[in-house]
Amino acid sequence: GYYLWKAGGISAWILADGSPIPPATTLNAGSAGVQHFYSLLLNQTLLDRLTASEGFDLVYERHSLWSLAGLQYARREKIPFFLEVNAPLVDQQRAYRELEFEEAATAVEALLFEKADRVFVTTASLVDYVHRRGGRRSTVRVLPCGAGSHLFARRSRPRRSDGDDFVVGFLGTLKPWHGLDVL
Repeated sequence: GYYLWKAGGISAWILADGSPIPPATTLNAGSAGVQHFYSLLLNQTLLDRLTASEGFDLVYERHSLWSLAGLQYARREKIPFFLEVNAPLVDQQRAYRELEFEEAATAVEALLFEKADRVFVTTASLVDYVHRRGGRRSTVRVLPCGAGSHLFARRSRPRRSDGDDFVVGFLGTLKPWHGLDVL
């Protein structure tokens, strides 16, 4: 990929449906090479697994960095592609971890947001994030996480508190961006 980029041999990555995706003009040669390699190797593995399946009427994918296979499969099979976005992944990766090849990650994210038939976001603030990154507002819908407290009966026995505390039970892994300090 690197040498192809240097020689002008990579002008676009081709999706399974034949759609060309030009590299971002800000990519450096190393990022182009890695993106080329990654798109060929890792996404191909997932695309192969999707292709070997019984088939689907719709692809619903939770957004993850670098993943294009769901979109590729949906376009090739001519079925809708729905994308769930529950976090600004590129921004979180940059702020809380290490983001290698940021230009490539941003290009993949923009492609997914632009090409998805529907984008479901978990908060209203993510509508603007998706729009700024290439998504169309007309395809974005807010679908909040969580459940309405009215669906659950109150506890029959009192909690171990003075009654003024709000008690949250959480199952999962807490990350710095979850805002535990706010709770």
